[in-house]
Amino acid sequence: ATAEECTFLFIGVPPTINPSPVLDNVLTLCPEVEYEFDLGAQGAGEYEWWIECAGQNIYFDGTDDHLTLVSSALPQDCWGGELTLTGSALNPCAVGGVREEWQVIMDYCEITIPNVFTPGNGDAMNPSFQIDGLDVYDNVIVRVYNRWGHVVFQSDDYKSGDWLANDVEDGTYWYTLLLPNGFDYQGSLTILR
Repeated sequence: ATAEECTFLFIGVPPTINPSPVLDNVLTLCPEVEYEFDLGAQGAGEYEWWIECAGQNIYFDGTDDHLTLVSSALPQDCWGGELTLTGSALNPCAVGGVREEWQVIMDYCEITIPNVFTPGNGDAMNPSFQIDGLDVYDNVIVRVYNRWGHVVFQSDDYKSGDWLANDVEDGTYWYTLLLPNGFDYQGSLTILR
């Protein structure tokens, strides 16, 4: 019998990464909103993605240098605390991989919508339509209607405080608000000066 041996030779360099997003602070992840993480890797043959939760690593499927993370991918006991998401680009020159870590927190991201605001009345209290908790969302759709059902304000990327109601009279209005995760809210809003 003859013994056959195989040797693998890899000539190359370790992979490089140019990750995004670049974070200065912990990123808050809200329910069912898709978040994109990208290693921007060059020269890697394999990729691994995992998040550490409750002393265990939860691995994500996929062999790409990017990951789309949604809250439903994590068990409820991972929510509320700071987590480390790790992406790793591997090749034979970097067996342990070249890694990037992002600090994230899964949050319920509840919002509080006022039912009254008082623009232009001379004090600094409630000068605009301020929605607490909205700052963690992008692409929030807001529509405000008068009593006849006509749109008096609309935005497809509302930020808390954007609407000052300068162009409408005192009275009761109705709003609809749609978050990027599909959660929608509606109700009445009174403007007093």
